[in-house]
Amino acid sequence: MMTRSVFTHVALAALVLSIAPSVVGCGGDEAPPTGRPGKPTPGTSGGTEEGTTTEPTDPTPPGGGSSSGQPTTPLPPAPESACKLPELTAQAVTPTFTVYEPPNTVPPAAKGGKIDGKYTITSAQVFLPTSTKNLVRPAQSTGTVTGWAIFDGKNFRVSMKGDLQIQTIVGKQAQAIDVVDQGTFSSTNAAIRFETSCKGGTAQQADVSFSENGAKGTLIIKQVIEGRGDAYFVLDATRAQ
Repeated sequence: MMTRSVFTHVALAALVLSIAPSVVGCGGDEAPPTGRPGKPTPGTSGGTEEGTTTEPTDPTPPGGGSSSGQPTTPLPPAPESACKLPELTAQAVTPTFTVYEPPNTVPPAAKGGKIDGKYTITSAQVFLPTSTKNLVRPAQSTGTVTGWAIFDGKNFRVSMKGDLQIQTIVGKQAQAIDVVDQGTFSSTNAAIRFETSCKGGTAQQADVSFSENGAKGTLIIKQVIEGRGDAYFVLDATRAQ
């Protein structure tokens, strides 16, 4: 299985960069970017069936915990190679798509809080860069996203799978998401910083912020895409009680 940190590119940057070159010479309303076009990052050929993702079948961490999956003692630091997590069925959600157009169409403001516990994704929203407005058809775009995350002390584990199908003026552009990651994290106000412990993992490049409201949480991932502008991936999740 390919291991890729969702906090590096979220696979969205490569997808957005692939849209403009696809419509050059096809009646697009916008000139191609001046920079070198990016290439979509392919997903793995393996993975689980649609609507499933990887999660520990026994969420009780070493050293104790509750049967509900809510750890009661801190998880030990993850060794460098510990990024293979067993499967567990989870519910897939259909993301919504829109174009980022400040000040009216923007992601929710991050308010911070205490991020702790086991979260399952309940909804997802993709904000495409303003510069792609004349190239994409958000209302006709679709896909699936399935995922979970566990935050305990300063440690995290996350798994997310997805298939984004963005409709453009020349047809659909596809991008797979296949993420398995774990390590440590730190937060300052509403900003959160992740440090992967996976062997061969890359440093966080996206800006990540969060809001916590009791049993619900929101993760806001911002990616600055060269030559195109800002893109956002907003994930709402419910925390296990």
